[in-house]
Amino acid sequence: METVVKSIRIPSTQAKIFKQYLTITKPLNGLRPQEIDVVSLLLFYYMQEKDNFKREEDCWKKVFSYEVKLEIKEKLNIKDYTLQNILSALRKKQVIIKNKITDYYIPKITEDTKNFQVIFDFALHE
Repeated sequence: METVVKSIRIPSTQAKIFKQYLTITKPLNGLRPQEIDVVSLLLFYYMQEKDNFKREEDCWKKVFSYEVKLEIKEKLNIKDYTLQNILSALRKKQVIIKNKITDYYIPKITEDTKNFQVIFDFALHE
């Protein structure tokens, strides 16, 4: 049986990779575009802050702080009620549980990561 590999290189940055990852996996994660925007920014802030905290829950507390929410609203040019509605929808979908993004939505990258791969392995059966 032959294996065919299709590889596409996507240039990225630390600021863009979360949105790219969530967009590529959208058929699997079921997030709407505005939800992807919010989650990707929350993940970006998490990556920026995680080395400043000994405890992960303290980092998440900072990520979900009033100041970070203000920055998100400004970057996305959305109103407070819109952000609150998106966060509520993300909680209903269990993307956010106890003010933490669940591991399923977090790509396993670090500050030192140079390449990150998402592999879809389709097994064709007759």
